[in-house]
Amino acid sequence: MIRLSLFAAAVTTAAALFAACGARDTYDVHIDATFTPDERVQIVDALHEWQTVGASFPSIDVRPHEDAFTRPDESTFAGELWIVQSEPVNLSSEGTARACPEARAVGGKTGRAGVTYDVGANAIECLDTEYLRSTPGLLRTAVLHETGHALGLRFMGGDRFHYTGARPSVMHIGVDDDAPHLTCVDVAAFCGASGDCDLNEGDCK
Repeated sequence: MIRLSLFAAAVTTAAALFAACGARDTYDVHIDATFTPDERVQIVDALHEWQTVGASFPSIDVRPHEDAFTRPDESTFAGELWIVQSEPVNLSSEGTARACPEARAVGGKTGRAGVTYDVGANAIECLDTEYLRSTPGLLRTAVLHETGHALGLRFMGGDRFHYTGARPSVMHIGVDDDAPHLTCVDVAAFCGASGDCDLNEGDCK
């Protein structure tokens, strides 16, 4: 069985972001203009599903790919979530390369179908659309998963960034194990991160 890891969080930086700022549950979203119209529909649909449980995306628009990586001062753009296709990119105005190829499947068997970075108080989801296009609906599932990382979801056990239990979840490590829609454990993790609702993972049956 092919298992593509969706471990997204550039863990060393994501942990620092949420420790310093708390989990963010509000983002203005910018979608890479190189996605096809159908792919944009899948992305927006996944974002709307997160909104049904309390995440807030006041604006969702389509922007040129390059705009995600040319910010002169990241601090003035706090609260932006960029969803882009995986390719070599520059995530720093100082010229330090941090590349989305980490989200590239390697030989079809290893690698990451998606990876989420934090850049200041912003987040960037890089998606390997070449792989995700191979299965209908898989891009939508990947966006559900990566947006969970951007929202700061944490779980009991495992690496804490992924759900390792037996129940359905969009936050399993392997893309082949991810549920197609949010489940009780995902909503419980969102509640724990945002503090906006009262549901614990132990409440899920």
